[in-house]
Amino acid sequence: MLYYPVLVAAICLVFGGIVLNQYRARRKAYQFWWAMSLFLGSVASVSYVLTVAAGHNAFFFRNYLLFGGLMPVFLGLGSLLLVVSRRIGAVCLYLTLLGSAVGVYYFYAVPLNAAALNALNGAAGATVMTATPVLILLGLYGGCGGLAVIGVAVYSIVHLLRRGGGWGFVAGNVLIAAGTFVNGAAGTMATTFHQDAAFWLTMSAGWVVLFSGFLVTTATAAQFKARLREV
Repeated sequence: MLYYPVLVAAICLVFGGIVLNQYRARRKAYQFWWAMSLFLGSVASVSYVLTVAAGHNAFFFRNYLLFGGLMPVFLGLGSLLLVVSRRIGAVCLYLTLLGSAVGVYYFYAVPLNAAALNALNGAAGATVMTATPVLILLGLYGGCGGLAVIGVAVYSIVHLLRRGGGWGFVAGNVLIAAGTFVNGAAGTMATTFHQDAAFWLTMSAGWVVLFSGFLVTTATAAQFKARLREV
């Protein structure tokens, strides 16, 4: 069952590498935070694999939970920076960093359920750390980050439809929103309802859809620039 988290780690690593290269070329803040969030997702997935491979290691599990929890927050931050003013963006960044610092404390201080950790084998591990502060933080991280990504994608779709064009961008944003929704649903089912047997399979599907949306928007942007050069 570990091939699904390995797949997620690979997708996030490649995805993050592409976005980081874009940041090096354009130096846009949203690209930097997108890249960082994707690398967090890759590290979280690798940490999960190491948790199981290293004999259900508690340190790796805490890393998996922390980095996986923070990933959607920074992804959402990157999306918000596309549409908000610099001042509001700075406030969002400070709140994100503050929330991350709180998470670092709780995710490493709260005790784990040793029996649930030792039984971990492919599921999300929702019953390994069930302290209320951790569940609240995971809900806030996933909820706020997911809503930001989906909200900006929907905003972009509506804006493009009103202008009557950019169908490649519309399709890409639909896929980005759909992939984010699938990933968010996987997290919600795991943390809220403890239905996490298909967590990594669902996350793999969500990341494939999300990455596909990014590739569609990137290809559309490249085609648009090529047409401008021909004019």
